[in-house]
Amino acid sequence: MKHTPEETKKYIKEFLDINTRNQKKISITTDLDDKYKPIIEKLGLKTSMVALVHARKNINKTIKRIYKKKTTLKKTKQEK
Repeated sequence: MKHTPEETKKYIKEFLDINTRNQKKISITTDLDDKYKPIIEKLGLKTSMVALVHARKNINKTIKRIYKKKTTLKKTKQEK
């Protein structure tokens, strides 16, 4: 069963609310996936990175996105 992005956010928020109910919350460690950011902000928490592996993953994702944009622009210019 596939959930919509809003349903996914709802389930993540419920999970965090239930599992951190009686704990003092300062920050939360994630893999820095963008879908967590608004939820964590609503809870009034800060995020911290879990590992160098996730930082590398996010850097690679950013580089791929930039490369894809540049490649698309280059193809568009060549077609003109």
